[in-house]
Amino acid sequence: MEFCRELRLVFTREEGGEWHKGVLGWVKALNHLYTQTPALFEQDYNPEGFEWLVVDDHDNSVFAFERKAKNGDSVIVVSNFTPIVRENYRFG
Repeated sequence: MEFCRELRLVFTREEGGEWHKGVLGWVKALNHLYTQTPALFEQDYNPEGFEWLVVDDHDNSVFAFERKAKNGDSVIVVSNFTPIVRENYRFG
């Protein structure tokens, strides 16, 4: 895995320090969210479990999708691939 040629990724206790602890905590929280949210996994192989909401906002570098559980619960994921804050971003 490589983020940047000049940046060495370190995953040892001695060298990783607080950055490593932060990544570890973040991954742990994401794993917990995933296992506790059926909409994120229940219908992985069913097209009805996924719907694109924003696929063509090239100007803002934003996309959004909805994941759906069998019981009708859903999760909407909106991703902004720029460092610009998009306050009051509307879609749908």
